Amino acid sequence: MSKLTQGQRLALAVEAEVARIRADQTRERGALLERRVRPVKEAFGRFVTLHGRPPGPDDGAKMAALLEETGGGSASQDDLSAALAVAEEIGRAESAVTSALEALTVAMREDGVGDATVPEWVGVDSASYERSVELALKEA
Repeated sequence: MSKLTQGQRLALAVEAEVARIRADQTRERGALLERRVRPVKEAFGRFVTLHGRPPGPDDGAKMAALLEETGGGSASQDDLSAALAVAEEIGRAESAVTSALEALTVAMREDGVGDATVPEWVGVDSASYERSVELALKEA
């Protein structure tokens, strides 16, 4: 017998699924920005390889040449800032997924459900579970 009510099990499962979906969406947004800033990262990496250190304030001309070679000169400060913000958001989203999945896994393990699916453990059919996830996504 579960220590959690059906409502608590559903909330726990839906939280984990919503966190996973949000993390996937954030990664997709990040992939778009990543393509725009990849040449900048490549130029930075080349600088470190060539000079054995990250670029400093006096390395503008060297970095400009590398940015020209990699095509990174077209990335704007807004692109770089947005990419950094999305990278941070991805980190938070992945942390939320990990926490939610850990909580769900622990609860299911404590209930000794074995090979039960999440909806089976919750005590609802798959369609009801999916509707609950969709509703939670709309509310979030």
